[in-house]
Amino acid sequence: MNKKEFIIPFIGLKLGSHNYDFKIQYSFFDGYEMTEFTDCDVNVDLELIKRSTFMELCFHVSGTITSNCDRCGDELKIKITNNEKVIVKFGEIQSEEDEIIVIAHNEQEIDVSNQIYQSILLAIPMSRRHAEGECDPQTIAYLENILEKEEKTEEEPIDPRWDKLVKLKKNNLN
Repeated sequence: MNKKEFIIPFIGLKLGSHNYDFKIQYSFFDGYEMTEFTDCDVNVDLELIKRSTFMELCFHVSGTITSNCDRCGDELKIKITNNEKVIVKFGEIQSEEDEIIVIAHNEQEIDVSNQIYQSILLAIPMSRRHAEGECDPQTIAYLENILEKEEKTEEEPIDPRWDKLVKLKKNNLN
């Protein structure tokens, strides 16, 4: 990842709206501990609104990621979209809010790579599954077979010797 392309110099910008476009590929995540997905093709449109005392960063994320289905394990392409807004203030005290970034008064540029990373992660759904009926039929049949065996095992009667031990244990606890 070329980190320089995510650094925006704002010192010479006029007040108002400025737009930036970033094409995010999987190599972007090389510097991060990322195992959520195996590939991505994401566009990030950033609108930087410069005001006299602060800036607004509006991230518009859209594209696809490739992950594994939680049900069958096969490859799955997922469309993602997300809109995030971050306020950039100038000062010395760091904010505890995720939506506010505080940078020193003498800063002349801002690195937006971490906000892009977070915006993409927030766009990924918690559950990643194929639509009903699109999972690998062999894998689903195998999983159903395992579940049937587990249900049969639970239905088998317990050896009477274990029953007596369980009763004895209950009596000792009371």
